[in-house]
Amino acid sequence: MKPGQLRIVGGEWRSRRLSFKAATGLRPTSDRMRETLFNWLMHDTFGKHTLDAFAGSGALGLEALSRGASHCDFIERAKPAAKQITQHLATLNCSAAKVHNLDALTFLKSYKGKPYELAFIDPPFNMDLIEPTLGALQPHLADGAFLYVEAEQGHATPEGFEVIKHKAHGQVESWLLRYHV
Repeated sequence: MKPGQLRIVGGEWRSRRLSFKAATGLRPTSDRMRETLFNWLMHDTFGKHTLDAFAGSGALGLEALSRGASHCDFIERAKPAAKQITQHLATLNCSAAKVHNLDALTFLKSYKGKPYELAFIDPPFNMDLIEPTLGALQPHLADGAFLYVEAEQGHATPEGFEVIKHKAHGQVESWLLRYHV
């Protein structure tokens, strides 16, 4: 895969390649890790109201939509990246999503919509954003919601959630968590 490209791994848009402009700190979740994640989720994507916080390239939310998520809110602070996600959605003729060009914590503090059943939390590394984001997200999660969290190697396991899966790969650690009220 060329730098600046992502490939949808499965679902309706399987094998579709989308280009994006490289930017500092933008590191789309690899094809391999997305395949692992969505194998973990199996049938727990279809029909889910989804959040892709710190969306970057939008790879995780696009993959969820391709696999039948009912809706995805993409939160991306960087205007060029948010614009690219909007362009990807147009290319894929997808109207089941909304791109919000603002900070994830700001969005979550003012969110009043339907509770999320699936959420992807993949903030920039070494900025201590995971715990504040999870804290701001909790009031907006449905009971039994799945959360995927990606962090730099050595990050502590997020507390207050059931750990379903954990994986360390290269410089990255990831968790599939479940939220219970």
